[in-house]
Amino acid sequence: MQNNKYGLLSYSSVNIGDEIQSLAASRFLPKVNDFVPREQINNYVSPSKNKIKLIMNAWWMWQPENFLPSSFIDPLLISMHINESIRDTFLNNQVKDYLTKYGPVGCRDLDTCNWLIENGVPAYFSSCLTITLQRSNKSPRKDYILCVNESAKTIKYIRSKTDRPVYNITKNQSPYYTFKQRFELAKIYLRLINDAHCIVSHNVHTCLPALGLGTPVLRVVTDSENQRIRWSGMEDFVYSVKQQDLLSDNHEYDFEKPKLNPENHLKYKEDLIKRCSEFTGFNNDKCLIYEDDEPLIKMFQLNNHSKIKRNKILYFCEMQELKQALEDKKNGVSQYNIIKDENELKIYRPLKKLEKIFSVKNKYEIDGKYKVVTFCGKQYEFKPLKKHTVVERERE
Repeated sequence: MQNNKYGLLSYSSVNIGDEIQSLAASRFLPKVNDFVPREQINNYVSPSKNKIKLIMNAWWMWQPENFLPSSFIDPLLISMHINESIRDTFLNNQVKDYLTKYGPVGCRDLDTCNWLIENGVPAYFSSCLTITLQRSNKSPRKDYILCVNESAKTIKYIRSKTDRPVYNITKNQSPYYTFKQRFELAKIYLRLINDAHCIVSHNVHTCLPALGLGTPVLRVVTDSENQRIRWSGMEDFVYSVKQQDLLSDNHEYDFEKPKLNPENHLKYKEDLIKRCSEFTGFNNDKCLIYEDDEPLIKMFQLNNHSKIKRNKILYFCEMQELKQALEDKKNGVSQYNIIKDENELKIYRPLKKLEKIFSVKNKYEIDGKYKVVTFCGKQYEFKPLKKHTVVERERE
């Protein structure tokens, strides 16, 4: 173990749940020698030119053409979810051979597991590594109920059932944080979950970390097919209620005295700990979440960016707004002569109009030439031409 090198996946998405998965993996690393960008895993070069051990628990991915990990990576294929939208192109012969060589593949959800097996790849259901997160006992449980990415109707309903403070936060954050800031924010996010009276959310990477941290959690079940896929195999890990039943008061969950979480996840938790610790030869029994000061104060400090930084870096609080602008035929920019092919996406509109559609403030520039936005792991740049063009380009 002394001469081994260890890596941790890093990300550039708006979803802080990615970093939460890496924090769970860091429990099993005696040190972190380097960070490996998920979307550029094929191009990774170890600074020491030695192989690094990498726990590959993650949501894979925006750019499937970049999946085949470089030769510098010694992988543990565990707690992996293959994005259903890329499956038609993801599993080429090279990837299939790679997964078979280093498998069986531990799958975060049954849907991914069944899909791999159907395509001849050895796989098993491992569940998610975030259920191995460890609780902090330095801070007593607080009085607040924490909701994550829930609707205004849901928040209003919960507040009608309790006098406790009910907070609603989002795990979607600005993509312009540095990776170190993102990991710090993930630790704060976990501290808020750790200290809560109970958690209410439909998000996998809110509910499962709460389960690992021992905070009572209620999953709100929506009609989303994406959520059904992500939760497959883990439906009985937490208490749940359909959204319409919650809002119509057709449930038995008591927000004042929430039930202790079920224990159906424990056998998977023990197996995850065993496999990861055997892979790295290490298991840290200490809590890895943010434990200093008041987490909300630290979160405000992280979000208090200078005007200089805000004026130089383009960001979006909600990915859906950009997605609509790029793809919506009725309301988005696609009604303004959009041209798509494999390599580029062109939009012929005056730049000021684009800024209005994208909700972009003025003076966002890179090198004084381009306006750039990251979306779904890819970058789009606005070129100030007579016919203004948005061109998809490779990430630097």
